[in-house]
Amino acid sequence: MLPEEKARVKIDDKLNKAGWYIVDRDEYVPQTTSAIREALTQGNKESDYLLFIDNKAIAVLEAKRADNPLGEDVESQAENYARTPLSWYGLWEDGFIPLVYMSNGEKLLFKNLLSGDEEYTEIDAIHTPKQMLCMIKRSSEYGALPKLEQLSLRDCQYNAELNFEKSIKNGKKKNLAVLATGSGKTYLACLASYRLLNYTATKRILFLVDRNNLARQTESEFSQFSMTENKKEMNALYDIRRLRHEGDIKGDIVISTIQKLFAIMTGQAVSDDDEDAEDERIAEASEKKDDTVIQLGDDLKIPPDYFQLIIVDECHRSIYGKWKAVLDYFKGANILGLTATPTSEAYAYFNNNIIENYTYEHSVVDGVNVPARVYRIMTEVTEHGGSLEEGTSVTETARRTGSDTTYTVEKGKDYENNLLDRSIVNRQQIRQVLETFKNAIYTDLYPEREKSWKYVPKTLIFAKNDNHASEIVEAVKDVFKCEFPNKEVPEHFVQKITYSSDDSNGLIRDLRNEKDFRIAVTVTLVATGTDVKPLEVVLFMKDVFSEVLYTQMKGRGCRVITDDKLREVTPNADTKE
Repeated sequence: MLPEEKARVKIDDKLNKAGWYIVDRDEYVPQTTSAIREALTQGNKESDYLLFIDNKAIAVLEAKRADNPLGEDVESQAENYARTPLSWYGLWEDGFIPLVYMSNGEKLLFKNLLSGDEEYTEIDAIHTPKQMLCMIKRSSEYGALPKLEQLSLRDCQYNAELNFEKSIKNGKKKNLAVLATGSGKTYLACLASYRLLNYTATKRILFLVDRNNLARQTESEFSQFSMTENKKEMNALYDIRRLRHEGDIKGDIVISTIQKLFAIMTGQAVSDDDEDAEDERIAEASEKKDDTVIQLGDDLKIPPDYFQLIIVDECHRSIYGKWKAVLDYFKGANILGLTATPTSEAYAYFNNNIIENYTYEHSVVDGVNVPARVYRIMTEVTEHGGSLEEGTSVTETARRTGSDTTYTVEKGKDYENNLLDRSIVNRQQIRQVLETFKNAIYTDLYPEREKSWKYVPKTLIFAKNDNHASEIVEAVKDVFKCEFPNKEVPEHFVQKITYSSDDSNGLIRDLRNEKDFRIAVTVTLVATGTDVKPLEVVLFMKDVFSEVLYTQMKGRGCRVITDDKLREVTPNADTKE
């Protein structure tokens, strides 16, 4: 390698570290922070590097071999390039390029032609796009965004962020990223938020979730994000708040459900009391057809330019129907939609502006997710309904008071399967399903594993409602007790995670990390977004009529985990597949 080439390698490294894309002059991409090699100037001369922001030349960099002292002759050459740009170049200053650099790979000299200084200053590093704009006292909407380094980003995250920034530079407000479950949607949101807050005029960001327990999870991920300039965690740089009280709306990053945001906008009180119960009410309401459209009114407490970026997690359908007016109010904001399961409504809302399309199938090929297997358990009652025979003893429980009334059926009565576990609880049917599941664990599902009832694969059961979940918990204990000493199921073997649980977050954490918690029963709190990598079985004891929701729920069991990490919580497991 020639001395000049060795110097260029070092100079290129300095430019890369400062956030500049290095390209040949026939490879320049508009609206990027680029250092163009051998860029033409007047008289058909070539500057070693011309640096562009917003398609306008901002700096000249003259490169020499390591033994060149960077004397007056180099100064004259570099400044001549700065004062003789081609007439059709975009320029930040009238007729000249304001910043001049000289380097031999070891030494780096700098001069700002706007300052009036005669002497060059030796500096340690080339300035970033953001720093250069500050030095010439100019601003740019997105021009200070530096080169994005891929580092630990997955290809889908890297491509999504690149395309998102390209899209908003081109004036497209609505952007949809389709990313499979487990591929890092929230991490992408953290990255996009940091880059816009740090390098653009963005002052405040809204992150919309469809459940409060996901807001808690998101707050944690944002707080710990450290892909920043100095590797500081985001909560040391910005005020990250989960919207629970009126004052939380003042955060730099506000995480909220759309219902709580609406309350703040319209001057209503919000509270974080019993958020799990609120989540289950919202989930139940979303399963019912409701054509009501929210009206904002005229006396709103937040101006329409309050947020500059809105991130919609899972692009829940409320943004297209009932709650659409809330998002539409912030009409000047960029919107980034995140989903693993796009719908036709989502494509339409985002004007088919898809910045990345990373499907579940792609994620399986890449080892981000494991493929799902379907094992169907059918009973006569679940398929066709059942009957209450004459003489059957029935206990009727009042929903509001919980009081029981027991009576004997005098006349036989049939019931449809859609009443099962809602109006009618058939404990024998629940037991039959669970016995079939239990018998299949080490025969059909995991025949290669050493049989250990203490460490059955971590399982998540979806129930129809809280009462049904309680019935399932008791049935699990009854079905599995014969496999344990004294016919007693270990205390934490099966637990319910619903709004009536004392600490749903703690239970989710235990399901993820503790060996003794094997089977969880939930209604909606662990349906979407919650990451429990050791989870291997998802058992549906309820009908799911939405293909999108079914895919999301099924995805709870498809997260990849290393064999060693899996064995930490499931000692008899070989691998998750």
